[in-house]
Amino acid sequence: YPMRNQLFLSILTALGYSGWPLFARSSGMNTSWVTSIMAVTVACAVVVLQLPTLYTTYATTSRRGVWLLVGAGVISSLGAYCYGRMVSQPVRYELSVVVPLVSILVIGFTALASHLVLHEVLGMRRICGFAVACVSIWLIAGK
Repeated sequence: YPMRNQLFLSILTALGYSGWPLFARSSGMNTSWVTSIMAVTVACAVVVLQLPTLYTTYATTSRRGVWLLVGAGVISSLGAYCYGRMVSQPVRYELSVVVPLVSILVIGFTALASHLVLHEVLGMRRICGFAVACVSIWLIAGK
């Protein structure tokens, strides 16, 4: 079943995250339109795709969980707005730099937050991997 395969899901995620900035920039619309249309479209698609799961897991939801997700949505919307702002300004920001830079920062912040909040191990291998990724961003961004 492909939708349970981590590699398959990772490839689809990468295609989605790397593809939408190209569509957004090609639209020629400003940041407000880009982020608003994307947010509504993503919300509708997620609800439609998750309807069977939402219906069968309703009894296990909690008020605390809902509020944590509302907070996550607010933080995510701020990130989407800033990302949309960079994507919609072709003269100021190059997509070939913005997308990898944001991606590596997401990886770094997630690793750090997972270590601090969830007490996941942050070993030398992960730290070295992050350093190598930072070097790759520097090489990509170099003029």
